[in-house]
Amino acid sequence: MPPATACAKESDCERGFNCDYERQECVAAGAETCAELRTEADCDNRNDCVSIYAGTNCSCGPECTCIGGEAGCVCESFAFFTCEPLAG
Repeated sequence: MPPATACAKESDCERGFNCDYERQECVAAGAETCAELRTEADCDNRNDCVSIYAGTNCSCGPECTCIGGEAGCVCESFAFFTCEPLAG
């Protein structure tokens, strides 16, 4: 059996493993975490996850930084960006 991988955060573990914060090591996961899901469909099929979308070709006028959600921020389109755990 290979030695356990040390972890301080979820991203320290390979796909199929989750960080056990008490033991500070990666352990085999029964299910992938939301952040490990790579497609919108996989994310949307989980009731504990939410899809996050990123805008492309966004603008809000001269000298305005359009990160998302600002008044006047308009994006040409949106695409699946990542999957996050549902807050709550």
